Amino acid sequence: MTSTYPNAIDEILDTFNVEWEKPSTAAIVGYTPQVFWPGIERPKIPPTNLYYVEVETSSVSEDQKTLSNFVDGVGKKRYNNKGMLFVNIFAPLSDSKHMELGGDLSVVAQNSLRGKTTTSCIYFTNVVILNMGHSSKFFHFRVVADYNYDDIG
Repeated sequence: MTSTYPNAIDEILDTFNVEWEKPSTAAIVGYTPQVFWPGIERPKIPPTNLYYVEVETSSVSEDQKTLSNFVDGVGKKRYNNKGMLFVNIFAPLSDSKHMELGGDLSVVAQNSLRGKTTTSCIYFTNVVILNMGHSSKFFHFRVVADYNYDDIG
């Protein structure tokens, strides 16, 4: 299977969101932390007493996989696209359990991607949790996943 860039990004984000919206996620902190998606305006100052998430994608490389100009049509070639998904989880320092609960939310994000393949054969590898440290109000966890898919262009 192949995908296009817009469809791939939608599938990548949806793969995370399907797990994130489950009741088991809300059970961790008592609510489902709000997700701020790429390209959507977010508040300048988030509420400092709530957990929240920012999601980003970044394309890393594109390699041509075929020499032929006749893949799925005249003048088309197959390309392999690689990128990274970043799920940034912010745990309020005002919550005495911010390390434990932020870690639990990070595991939900990690498990939503680890070993997964979408319907367009986008697959995720190297899904890791990073402790990014704290700012004045939040401890920052980052879940990073590599993704890979084929495109015809």
